[in-house]
Amino acid sequence: MKAYLLFAKNEFLSELAYRFNAVLRAVSTLIAIYVEIAIWHALYAQSNDMQTSYGVISLTDMIAYAVMSAIVNTLVRNRIIYGIDDRIKTGDIAFDLNRPLSFWGMLLSKTIGQNGFTFLFQFVFISVFVLPFFPVPVPTPEYLLYFLIVLVLGFLTRFLLAFMLGLCGFWYMRIWHMERVLFVTIGFFSGSFVPLWFFPEIVGRISEWLPFKGIFFNPISVFLMKLEPLAVYQEIFKQTIWVAALALICYMIWQRGIKKLTVQGG
Repeated sequence: MKAYLLFAKNEFLSELAYRFNAVLRAVSTLIAIYVEIAIWHALYAQSNDMQTSYGVISLTDMIAYAVMSAIVNTLVRNRIIYGIDDRIKTGDIAFDLNRPLSFWGMLLSKTIGQNGFTFLFQFVFISVFVLPFFPVPVPTPEYLLYFLIVLVLGFLTRFLLAFMLGLCGFWYMRIWHMERVLFVTIGFFSGSFVPLWFFPEIVGRISEWLPFKGIFFNPISVFLMKLEPLAVYQEIFKQTIWVAALALICYMIWQRGIKKLTVQGG
């Protein structure tokens, strides 16, 4: 456990060393939030409420959704597809396999360190430049606990999806496009780009059978207390099943991949 904590700490410090990049990312996040809020203001120009299949959604809800989407993104994002691909292509993954540590655990620890820094750094900017003008309602302690549980499940879901695609590097020469495919798919079906509240009913039904809504839509909906407790329990159960299923799939791909692995050169 100490070794994994050390990986997380080193990644946190590594991110801290590139503070200018962190500032640029924070500024781009602020711009994205304000642009999204401006769009919702325009769409709600005729009325402050919209009737959806999920009930009445107000402009205040959408502003809070835009802010929370940016915050959740800092906590669930990862860059492991490129990292896995690079280590497979260079052969460095052979050293990882010889370490007395889990490769999964190392990547997970590094991601937690990276996201921990990103969250703290960007949350300061959001707290100073966004929240004073567009306050986000704080949920009850009960829903805050639900939110944390659903958020962890969302983080694990995205991590396992990225890990699964990253392992395709065992069979394909370049998998950089996998990151883009995953980004667009998650953005569409998770409610990251546009909340599922406003999608056609057929898209909502499809999303119910996919793991993506648990990454953004479920955590934010729980934070905004748009789901009844029973619905929250159902979503937690479904997302737990998805996490277990994705972990099993990743394990099987991993086992086949390391059997195929051939390291050439130094």
